[in-house]
Amino acid sequence: MGRKRKNNEDSFFFSEEDGLCIVADGMGGLEAGEVASSMAIQSLSRQIIYSSPTEILTDGKGDVMLTLGRFTQLFADWLRNTNAEIYKRMEQDPLKRKMGTTVAVFMIKDDYGIVATIGDSRIYRLRDEKLSQVSHDHSWVGELSRVKDLKLDPAIMAKYKNVLTRALGVTEAVEPDIQVHQLAAGDRFLLCTDGLYNMVTDVELESIILNAEENLSQAVDYLIHMANHRGGVDNITALVARVDPDAE
Repeated sequence: MGRKRKNNEDSFFFSEEDGLCIVADGMGGLEAGEVASSMAIQSLSRQIIYSSPTEILTDGKGDVMLTLGRFTQLFADWLRNTNAEIYKRMEQDPLKRKMGTTVAVFMIKDDYGIVATIGDSRIYRLRDEKLSQVSHDHSWVGELSRVKDLKLDPAIMAKYKNVLTRALGVTEAVEPDIQVHQLAAGDRFLLCTDGLYNMVTDVELESIILNAEENLSQAVDYLIHMANHRGGVDNITALVARVDPDAE
């Protein structure tokens, strides 16, 4: 929770049993943002937990590819279903005509991690003591920054960094980003909203998570405290998931 906003428009969900983490950052006035992010969390967690394939991915190469293919298609369907639910609610309620939400989903399935995002909530991976962003920001600045050899004026970047090119529930149709990553023992994944990464640098994120070792909840608390200490101008949500360091 940040220090400046009266309403917390972020929502989150995690289940160690299901290997599932979700963060969402709502937008829209008159409490619409918190409605959108809450709807996203509830809809996605329900669909993922109760509709996921049950095949074990490590039974053979053919099974792995088939099941991963099914997962990527299902994640796309679940996100589109959720988008339709939020969009319908927005259309029905004049007070929520501008509501929407970002969403970042991470799920561990046997030897693989599934990453699904819409908007600019981020997912980072810490591996071999190096932090890297695995998600792509669906923002005006994020999209332009991926154009090769294009240099943006820092003042323009600062002005338009919060302009999203994709969000959940804002339009009738939306295209999610879905990735599958093979996991390594000891991998740590950070999911967070822009209220954190706009106030804490990637180098600081890396250092704090590394130094936390097994006490990841303490690392999350410290990151949120740091962002608040620097102004807490937005809502702040962060989750860290770790792959068993003793896993083969």
